[in-house]
Amino acid sequence: MNTPLIYIAGFGRSGSTLIEDFLQRNYDATGLGELFFIWERGAIRNERCSCGESFHDCPFWTEVLSDGFGRLERADYVEFNRLFQEARGEYPVPGTMNRAEQLARGRFGEISRTLYASIFKQLGSSVLIDSSKYPLFGASLKASGAGSPTPLHIYRDPRAVAASWQRVRRRPEANEEQQYMARSRSVLTSAMRWLWFNHTALQLRDMSDSSGLSLGYEEFCASPDAVIKKIAANFNLSPRTSYDGVIGHSVSGNPSRFNGGFEKIRLDEGWKRELSTGQKIVLTALCETYYRRLLTA
Repeated sequence: MNTPLIYIAGFGRSGSTLIEDFLQRNYDATGLGELFFIWERGAIRNERCSCGESFHDCPFWTEVLSDGFGRLERADYVEFNRLFQEARGEYPVPGTMNRAEQLARGRFGEISRTLYASIFKQLGSSVLIDSSKYPLFGASLKASGAGSPTPLHIYRDPRAVAASWQRVRRRPEANEEQQYMARSRSVLTSAMRWLWFNHTALQLRDMSDSSGLSLGYEEFCASPDAVIKKIAANFNLSPRTSYDGVIGHSVSGNPSRFNGGFEKIRLDEGWKRELSTGQKIVLTALCETYYRRLLTA
């Protein structure tokens, strides 16, 4: 079932939720957040959907799982999450993206095809936006035939990304577990992961027969209307005739999903005051060359 799927790839804290929100406000596309985490944060932890209900009380997700899989037990959720975690690929290991075909041939392929087919059935004709970000996961979905994923690679100034990873932010969807968003105090760790995620995101984009797209968070903030139109043209999205403001059924992502989304576009330059001079030097030394490459890619 090759239903349109926009797969947002890149490193976390790069603006994926912001762009997802503006796309679904203006075009016939539905953002469901980071579907990579559907089993861990949704089915196992029973965290809140962006509609406000807990995952297992959400009518949309209840129907998706029931229609696609029938009756499931906790052991099934744990196993499905284990399979998805194998497609995480977040650390620099040579040949990571080559694992996609192997994952697709196994149980991962079967589960992902069933899940995405059931999601598309509930959505009807709308294009799906999956902001899971992990490039290997996106490549594995493509190899599995789980919809027809085309990558939208989002990148951001590595200094801004590192500063964002240092901030303390509560997760409004959480219950007793993981009440705060993951943090990284080490700019060295942030730099290495920024390089790896963007490198593999470009690999994913280049697998898509020239239909993938890369763009910067800063570019979007400078000209949001022009960039959204550029994305819509690339993915052949139809304009919405109306938007009722309902965020929908996002399972994981930025906390803004619970306060009505983003009303204003504002370039976050907090890194200029939050990072020390030494941290800025480290990030610039490690990432500037690759960042310039992305800006001209």
